[in-house]
Amino acid sequence: MEMLYNTRELSVSQRFVRETAISFGKDAIAKNEFSDYYMLIAAIEAYKGEDGPYKCVDRLISQKTHESDVIAINILVLATWLIRIDKASKFGYDIEGGNLTDYAEFIIRGILDDTHENLRRDYYVTFSDAFVIGETVDHEEMWFKESVFEHILHIVISQYIEDQTVFDENDGCFSKGFEHLSLYPCQYNTFCKKVLAELKFDPTRIVETIREIYIKEDAIINKVRAAKLLILFSDIQYDERKTIVKEIEHSAKDIKVRQRLKNDDLEKAFLLSVKQIKEYSPEGENLIESLDLSSFSMDPEILLSKQNDEMGETRGIISDATLASTYLDDNVDYYALGRYEEAKKQYLEYFDILSSRNNLAYMLRRGEIHSVIHEGISYSVEDLLKDGIAAQEPYSLINYALHIAWNKDHYNYNTGLVFLMQYRDTSPLLSAASWWYKLRREGEAEGYVVLMWLCDMDLGLSGTKEELEVAAKKKFIDLIKF
Repeated sequence: MEMLYNTRELSVSQRFVRETAISFGKDAIAKNEFSDYYMLIAAIEAYKGEDGPYKCVDRLISQKTHESDVIAINILVLATWLIRIDKASKFGYDIEGGNLTDYAEFIIRGILDDTHENLRRDYYVTFSDAFVIGETVDHEEMWFKESVFEHILHIVISQYIEDQTVFDENDGCFSKGFEHLSLYPCQYNTFCKKVLAELKFDPTRIVETIREIYIKEDAIINKVRAAKLLILFSDIQYDERKTIVKEIEHSAKDIKVRQRLKNDDLEKAFLLSVKQIKEYSPEGENLIESLDLSSFSMDPEILLSKQNDEMGETRGIISDATLASTYLDDNVDYYALGRYEEAKKQYLEYFDILSSRNNLAYMLRRGEIHSVIHEGISYSVEDLLKDGIAAQEPYSLINYALHIAWNKDHYNYNTGLVFLMQYRDTSPLLSAASWWYKLRREGEAEGYVVLMWLCDMDLGLSGTKEELEVAAKKKFIDLIKF
């Protein structure tokens, strides 16, 4: 870029290389082949004339030929990349915020173009970078369209049926189609279900794969994209969405994680994605306003100043989340602080919400509270979980399985397993795995029990029942009866 920016200083040999690259690149375009020369041609063409790269893009788009479109999109690939790494001004690619929206229609047209599928990647990349640098904010109606979402969803499902691929292990990221869908607002969940129904496609295996990626991935940008895909492809209820947001935000407080986002120029993309999850409120705005906690900060200086204090505290840090932590009084998570009676009062205030009753049953089952009385009526664990069991809600089912499996001083493993097996094919039990993964990491027996149940049901959980059983028998002698 340095060399091309000032073409007057090109040597004879450099000019020869430039002309050769253009020749090879244009041959590839004519043959409809993909070539790395496209980017070089774009970089060269962008500096022709005195009016800058964007006027060049305008001229190319107006020509409406395949060759001009290839060069135009590659100039925009360069533009969004330079803006993303904060080098646009240095190389003459600076543009007022929001003005890239002028090219949204062109980019979307390229994404929809099935006649040149091998070039779709460049349009994907430009769209993604537009999201990353915040160009889609306040211009969502220009960038996000149902027709495009449906078209890409059709492609994604077709490719998945063919190769069963969701995540590219070599590149360490979601395949381009899934990554593109992950940029859409969570409100597309309803439309996504409609399209899948029309295709008569059951997304269960895709959802399970995405959930595994969410659990295993260390790269937080992949984790937040997995969270958004879970919302788009499945019916994640408020309690799990809240848990996911808290887990992601807690992970992002790690300065190393923050630094990786910064190094990859993905901070803004991360924050926008989390914001999209928070703004998704099918249960109603009033509920979200009452319960939402949006005080998360990504400021590196704040993170650095707090890190030493946080490392020394075990109870003061917001935990990965309770089953469905509800923040009512001054944004305090009393459950994470071990103040169970105050946590109980929080949940009782929203007793009509299923997740609150799940939380109360969870605490009562574990002996963290001794009674649950609401409006003068005393509730048992069975009473609190009854509606959730009838609805086949996974947290309710697993809570009840643990409740009936416990026998004074040990777990009867098969008792809980037999109960859950009834719901293997009808309830998304794997959706609750992340909470019990957490308990297993913290050394709690019920974390091992639940994960072994899920392995025994062959739901696609990573690891094996045998590995968990060996570890559990060493750690908890006679606590789990098989």
